[in-house]
Amino acid sequence: MTRGRPRLDVGTFGRISSRGAPPNAKAWCRFRDLDGHTRVVTATGRSRFDAEQRLKRKLAERAAPADEGITADTRVSTLAGVWLADTERGELAENTKRRYREVVESYVLPAVGGLTLRECTPHRMNAAVQAIADTRGAATAKLSRSVLSGMFAIAFANGAVPASPVRDVKVASKRSTPRAMSIEEVRDLLAALRADERSVRADLPDLLSFIAATGVRIGEALAVRWSDLDLAPVGDSVPTVTVRGTVVRVKGRGLVIQAHGKGKDEDQALVLALPQWVVPVLMSRQLAALPSDHDVVFASAVGTLRDACNVRDQWRAARERQGLPDWVTPHVIRKAVATAVATAKGADAAAEQLGHTDAAVTRAHYIERTRRADHREVVEQFGPAGAA
Repeated sequence: MTRGRPRLDVGTFGRISSRGAPPNAKAWCRFRDLDGHTRVVTATGRSRFDAEQRLKRKLAERAAPADEGITADTRVSTLAGVWLADTERGELAENTKRRYREVVESYVLPAVGGLTLRECTPHRMNAAVQAIADTRGAATAKLSRSVLSGMFAIAFANGAVPASPVRDVKVASKRSTPRAMSIEEVRDLLAALRADERSVRADLPDLLSFIAATGVRIGEALAVRWSDLDLAPVGDSVPTVTVRGTVVRVKGRGLVIQAHGKGKDEDQALVLALPQWVVPVLMSRQLAALPSDHDVVFASAVGTLRDACNVRDQWRAARERQGLPDWVTPHVIRKAVATAVATAKGADAAAEQLGHTDAAVTRAHYIERTRRADHREVVEQFGPAGAA
């Protein structure tokens, strides 16, 4: 009498099989779901290897949720799948979800994905995060540590670890001081772009002029609709733009307008007064506008939403033609706006312009600090009595 196939543990899978030749291949295996039933899970790909990798990702997403199945012998790769599934169900911005997936797949799993949770000692985790810092920079290492912290919060809640092994992991880094362009440099840049035929064809001059007039991010500028502009106000009102979203790429859907900007809730639209010099630019653009998806101001050449990544590629080509240094980016124009407003009206005003809720963020990352001060009206008082 032969024994039947051994039963899989809940949340685990059996041997992966595959067949087919490029570009059509299929992989499958048995998986025991959380309800105790064993089902066949399949995935297709361009090759057998690709199909198997896709299947493994599906299995990771199908693994046990945070409240069961996580033990000291669970692999970090499985825990990562549980954590990513939680973030996908959450209300995070699409760009944040995408960035978390990138960090998990590109940095966390290659570094520690094969370890079990009991093998994740503080020393090992610190070494892994520092290795990411050495190869990919402090910012990526800090984000990787944050991702690991979220993952191990799930493990701790399930009793799989006595404490988070990344709790005391530190990333040594020196905070760089903000570097902005001056008002004159931004003026010269915009003039150079208007004189560059390839930049005009790429629709860079108007877009960067709008960023210089408002200080918004690229994605926010690309999401502005004509209905968001009030270019001919009545009475004592001034021209305004309402910044209420940003263009993001969503897996499986392509480019969409996210209903809020970075770090903003849907009901926190930002209304900015427009300087007079940019109003004719927008009016001229409105007169020449063709129908476009979502009726956006800065549509692509075929009337669809414009990808911020493509804009950055076009900018890098323009920057090279102009002979500008690498640190000059569209985001530096945003910093120039912050620095100019802060110089004239203070950091709180700059934070209002950029839509920050805390001026400390504006000071730390956007306002270029100078080593000049003129407070003579105060220190004049220390002079001899009667001195001019």
